[in-house]
Amino acid sequence: MGVRHRRTWLTAVSAAACAVALLAGCSSAPQGAGVSSAAAPAIKGDAADPADDAGAADPADDAGAADPADDSSAGEEPAASGDQSGSAEAGAGVSESSQSPGDAGEGDTAVDEVTYDIPEDAGDWELPPDNPEADPDWGVPTELLTEDYDGIDVPTEAELQDLLRQWQALLDQWNATWNQQLPDPRLPDPQTTSIEPRNDDNPKGLPSVSYQDDLKLSHDACAGGTATYTVKIDGQTVRSGQMTETRPGHYEAIVAATAPTFGSTTVDITVACPAGSREGTGFDMYIDPAGTIVDQDGNLLVGARAVLLRSDTKNGPYAVVPDGSAIMAPSNRKNPWVTGQNGVFQWDVVKGWYVVRAYAAGCTHPTDPKTEFAQTEALEVPPPRLGLVITMKCSSKAKVVRTIQVSKPGSVSGKGAVGSTLRATAPKSAGAKVAVAWQRVSTTGNITPIPGAKSATYTVVAADKGSTVRAVFTLSKTGHAARQVAAKGVRIS
Repeated sequence: MGVRHRRTWLTAVSAAACAVALLAGCSSAPQGAGVSSAAAPAIKGDAADPADDAGAADPADDAGAADPADDSSAGEEPAASGDQSGSAEAGAGVSESSQSPGDAGEGDTAVDEVTYDIPEDAGDWELPPDNPEADPDWGVPTELLTEDYDGIDVPTEAELQDLLRQWQALLDQWNATWNQQLPDPRLPDPQTTSIEPRNDDNPKGLPSVSYQDDLKLSHDACAGGTATYTVKIDGQTVRSGQMTETRPGHYEAIVAATAPTFGSTTVDITVACPAGSREGTGFDMYIDPAGTIVDQDGNLLVGARAVLLRSDTKNGPYAVVPDGSAIMAPSNRKNPWVTGQNGVFQWDVVKGWYVVRAYAAGCTHPTDPKTEFAQTEALEVPPPRLGLVITMKCSSKAKVVRTIQVSKPGSVSGKGAVGSTLRATAPKSAGAKVAVAWQRVSTTGNITPIPGAKSATYTVVAADKGSTVRAVFTLSKTGHAARQVAAKGVRIS
């Protein structure tokens, strides 16, 4: 093809530049959420490949985020600076320009506020006249007027319109994915329903719990009914069972810890009332691995700030994840996370490299007192990072929950048969008093305390058949928070 399409080419390239630049400055069409208008791939002679996203904005690219390694003072908490919106540098050749057509730089020709890089070997170029039709050969080197010139392949208007359509289709697909609306979570009614212990500090919000904790589920409904519950993680039933009416109209169940399973969770409760009617409720929650922040003695730090930082690569730079960012799951988009009485922090995040940094009043890095924080090593996700512990060196000014330390776990021994005797060996903990209680755990994870079974031995009965019998130890010590630990049980056949 010859250069006879040059005017059409320039017009169509301007249109394509608008599409590539996500319609910024060329159209009144609204931009999609999370999409930058600063980027465009190169257009030099050949039409740009719509599959080439070299200039497209990556919502996960925190190009403008602060580098936490570049702290003006060692103890200062890093704060993300610049633009975290994901704007990318414009591709070479075509970009949205802030120049007016008469302000083009040397070597550039500005047309419709779009800047073109002119090849050095393309001959002498000049700005267009006010009326290009009066001078159809303006600015075109003589060698480019030759029909058989094979040094350049100029796309046709139809080809560029097809490019425009492809870019628009990609933009529509991107925005449809980026803007997809998640259904609002079902929240438990705090007047009638509860689950504990919780890692979050909002009793009216979406519950967040640890996968290592047994959970107490409570619900108020009609008196004298039969209540059952079901717990599903990612659509699969992981726990279910019958609830006990502990007082008229109040039902309770102990749900076994779900470890190693965790994720988005639904809890549904159904109550069959004596009159034949049925009552039900349900709510969503998130079961997640959790990390803890402790002092040099293993005590839980209260009010510590856990700060999440992210990078696309192991070696960084790492930037603070903005509070409320979609990088974190809807169940928890708080950054920093402030620890409660359990010293816990937790996030569920998209793929990437992460560092968790901890700050606490009266505490420093465990080996460097001039550094006011401690942090994890660089962690790639996936896989999930479980049981993280960040240790800080703290003075007496630090706010802690003194924790009973266990040097050796408890255990249960004996044969899993009706009539046999099981024996509980208490965990070793200096200075702690220990009480024991026996529990029956069903195959569906429903835990039932065994009435009156509170001694070091237990004789298996017929009601235990098909379940697992375990011992739970409650440790108490003056000046420390009580601690409950369960020993691995024995399956009764």
